[in-house]
Amino acid sequence: MKVLHILNDGPDEDAKNIIAHQSESNDVEVVDLTDIDINYDELVDRIEQCDNVISW
Repeated sequence: MKVLHILNDGPDEDAKNIIAHQSESNDVEVVDLTDIDINYDELVDRIEQCDNVISW
């Protein structure tokens, strides 16, 4: 399963733990919206390609 985590305020401990756990058995991507160089067209493509999207 492809899972995308979108971090609105950067990674916190809960997010880090869940992402690490899900990464053991899934294809997990993480996008941190606090990064300066966000390509939003690419982000929309990633969202469309994933089975599950989690926003923090």
